[in-house]
Amino acid sequence: MVWPRRFWLKLQSLFRRNRNAQQLNDEIQFHLDQQIAENIAAGMSPGEARHAAMRAFGSPTLLKEEARDAWGWLWLEHLAQDLRYSARMLFRSPAFTAIAVLTLGLGIGANAALFSVLDRNLLRPLPYPEANRLVFFGMRIPSFDARPFLFTSSYLQLGAGNSPFESISSTRPGVAGCDVGDEQPTRLACVRAESNFLSTFGVSPILGSNFGGEADGPTPPQVCLISYAVWKNRFGGSATALGHTLSLDGQPTRILGVLPQDFEWPTLARVDVILPEAISATERTDPVAGVVRAYARLKPGVTVAQARAQLASALEMWRRASPPMFRKEIQLGLLSVREDQVGSIQLALLVLFGAAFAFLVLTAANVANLFLARGAAREHELAVRAALGASHGKLIALQLTESTLLGLFGGAAGAGIAFGLLRLFVALAPARIPRIAQAGLDALVLLFVLGASLFAGLICGLAPALMGQPIRALKAGPSLSRLRSANLMANSRRLPNSSSAWKRA
Repeated sequence: MVWPRRFWLKLQSLFRRNRNAQQLNDEIQFHLDQQIAENIAAGMSPGEARHAAMRAFGSPTLLKEEARDAWGWLWLEHLAQDLRYSARMLFRSPAFTAIAVLTLGLGIGANAALFSVLDRNLLRPLPYPEANRLVFFGMRIPSFDARPFLFTSSYLQLGAGNSPFESISSTRPGVAGCDVGDEQPTRLACVRAESNFLSTFGVSPILGSNFGGEADGPTPPQVCLISYAVWKNRFGGSATALGHTLSLDGQPTRILGVLPQDFEWPTLARVDVILPEAISATERTDPVAGVVRAYARLKPGVTVAQARAQLASALEMWRRASPPMFRKEIQLGLLSVREDQVGSIQLALLVLFGAAFAFLVLTAANVANLFLARGAAREHELAVRAALGASHGKLIALQLTESTLLGLFGGAAGAGIAFGLLRLFVALAPARIPRIAQAGLDALVLLFVLGASLFAGLICGLAPALMGQPIRALKAGPSLSRLRSANLMANSRRLPNSSSAWKRA
């Protein structure tokens, strides 16, 4: 295997470049000294010996360039040179750099903050296995309840076997406060759920066990599941919490299990304790005695649209069991759990993010205008580079390197601005925006900041390049022949007039 060895040698040369260059200089000088010594021994003067050795050896600069090409990674060396030069140019213009970095930072920071909120609600998967199969369903009566619900007796008549659902579960609407009357009196957020609620969502307690089937009766045992936060705060994360009895609203309630740390109640409300649903005998027989929220897991391969079509017959049954005053306005409500969580604000988040992206493009365009104004003063420098042999691509690459470095500086400032904006969002945002408190600068958001920085830097650098500054520099830059002509003319001015010289002769 030859190529792994070649790759390893090139990789070594990348980290030993300075040492290799010094060794190359020493070797070239050694051969020159040897040749000069041989020429002097042959009878030449030291000056003649040196000139003869240089003619025989060739151009040391050319040999060094060929050696660097053989080492590889030349593009990386050029990039490092461009980066160092760009950094020096930016620090030479502190006012320009500060204004450009602040401008880009505002655009990148606003986008990063909104992306963090967008990621938590629309991009990141829900903390349930196969969350795309979880749905929230029922009948919708706008004048009674904006969200889907079912009367308890109608829900109990449902069966998963003849429906599009693999499993069905229910909860009581809303979150109630429970007073804990023990050595740490406080008020906890309590909900009531059917015994198969956690299994429907694919969740299991990390400690202890779930409710048993007896918890679904009209007189369930006084047991509960506690959240991870309650377990840590009240019991120090000790396994002795299992079997401990809490006094909830004066009722002794035994702890059966502890919920996972990342568990989310489907409505995203804060939940400290889950209690058995406790459907009374009256609710089981009276058509309108109570209501529940129904959740289900779709069968594999069944879509939301197919499930909606299969529930058409059930909707008629629900309509007949409902009070006559509501029957005309009853509609079928079936949507994914994610849509139930963010459906009302999804469009608003996308519009805000689109506006923030437009703001980023606008800020990058403003900085590009600053580059254009600054570039007019640098045309002489570009012309000199062009005269020394810099190609059109090299001039564009140099400008893109400088603008990209500026974009990265703007991204660093944008990360700090995004952190402050997120804290402001958490303090001022309405409660209906889900997961706003979870928004932060994690690895994905920082990766987005990096991408936005590179994007903004390219816009800033491409604008001057497309406006033709490097082309004008190439046209304005004096060619080598023009330089030679200028030198000849300058030398001719120094020579004495030919006619007067003949006369003196």
